[in-house]
Amino acid sequence: MKRPEHCPPLYNTAISLVKKGYEVVGIFLFSEYSTTKKETIIPGFSIIFISLTIRDCCNRFFKNLNSNKIFLTIRYLLVYIEYSIKTIYHAIKINADLYEAHDIQAILPTAVVAKLFTKKFLYRAHELFAEKSEPVWLSYIHKIKEKTFIKYADLVVTPEKNRALIYENEYKISTKPLIIQNTPIYRPKISSQILYEKFKELNINVSKIVIYQGLLADDRCIDEIITAAESFHDSVKLVIIGQGFGRWYNYYKKSNNFKNLLILPYVNYNQLPHYTASADIGILMYRNTCRNNYFCAPNKLFEYMMMGLPVITCNYPGLIEIVEKNEIGLCVNPESPEEIASAVNKLATDNELYNKMSNNCLMLSKSKYNWEIEFQKFYPKYKELLQDSTLEKSINEINK
Repeated sequence: MKRPEHCPPLYNTAISLVKKGYEVVGIFLFSEYSTTKKETIIPGFSIIFISLTIRDCCNRFFKNLNSNKIFLTIRYLLVYIEYSIKTIYHAIKINADLYEAHDIQAILPTAVVAKLFTKKFLYRAHELFAEKSEPVWLSYIHKIKEKTFIKYADLVVTPEKNRALIYENEYKISTKPLIIQNTPIYRPKISSQILYEKFKELNINVSKIVIYQGLLADDRCIDEIITAAESFHDSVKLVIIGQGFGRWYNYYKKSNNFKNLLILPYVNYNQLPHYTASADIGILMYRNTCRNNYFCAPNKLFEYMMMGLPVITCNYPGLIEIVEKNEIGLCVNPESPEEIASAVNKLATDNELYNKMSNNCLMLSKSKYNWEIEFQKFYPKYKELLQDSTLEKSINEINK
């Protein structure tokens, strides 16, 4: 992970814990977003950056071997060993009362330090990484790593109930996972016209703006969303904002090739709500290639809701339960551009339906789907773990 704001659940948790009087220290990978080896986000929340020499050398000198599976496997193992050693070193120096791993890469070093020093260990499983559509060898490594070290966690936290069942039934963990949804910190709807102003600068007439924000990758059905935009009503436009990988790395340079589409480069997470609020409809899709996608738990669903945007999303169990049950949007086949376009055009032309769903989004964001409410469920678990950690430390000192 490169910065705390790139992982909203981590960022929001840290801010909330600081407000409760705790000190939070995070360990992150040094990257293009890093300017120093240490940084204070707010008083009480600081981060340490670690560099990975092996990774950087491979990227610099061995780019031509990136298609070689044997090389990639060896590289992954060596980089992960370096990452784990450096993370363990800094984690020991921090001497925390509770160690928290966010996702699978951090699980090994976090578990090692927590158990060596008799501290509590919390595992935040934001994704089912072993289920993701990655090379088979990497999925296999992830599966072994997660199954080995998750049993040492004093608490497993995941954002979706079906994912929780997978951890409980297939990983045989001793404590039932806690479900904490990836909701944003509550803020009232922002008045913003940023996107409309951008279209105005381009002399393009717009009646409704559909926004996709987030990761740009093949498994997010970006091709289908762009194809669907070709069938939007003429004054309905699609805006894509996010970070691209693979063939989507320089995606924002391609927008002139498509109809009804404006692609913008990555926007800082703290500024993103102003862009979201200036759109009218939010869209998010996941290709059903694995259980991680089928049981997805996207942050942006709640980010759209908080700015009053009805949502067009997948017809998957978890999303249907939130979106259709609460009447905040429409669920469609994510791999059908026709269904996506039809849903968008329906919301763009049916003002009564649109207003009803938009109002439901705003109401539920304030009363149910926000971080403050989720943290009320989460905080007692933190207090319980920290109290147990202090008690164990006292017992160990007496035994010495």
